[in-house]
Amino acid sequence: MNALILVDIQNDFMPGGALAKPDGHDIVPVDNGYRRATGLTDYPREQSVTGACVYGVATGYCVKGTCLDARNEGVEISIIVDACRGVELQIGDVTAAVDEMQSVCVNVIRGIEL
Repeated sequence: MNALILVDIQNDFMPGGALAKPDGHDIVPVDNGYRRATGLTDYPREQSVTGACVYGVATGYCVKGTCLDARNEGVEISIIVDACRGVELQIGDVTAAVDEMQSVCVNVIRGIEL
């Protein structure tokens, strides 16, 4: 079974929020941090999830953490990169996060490819 995982669709990342991404609301037609478990262990295993597509906010933090957790659990992961929004504290942060995810076999796709 495959799953769709939406990450950190919350007010803080939307326009006007404390960590606002000006275009954050663009990914919300449908509706975690890496410092603690994202829950991608028991439930997906119980549901026989073997693959998942992930999108959300913020690319280099919660989205990356979710993808890395899932890969550590053996789940085939694709990040829908054009449906993510990142926080660029330094120029290149988002690119570095995507590169790190690719280095552990996270597939990078665009929504049009679904």
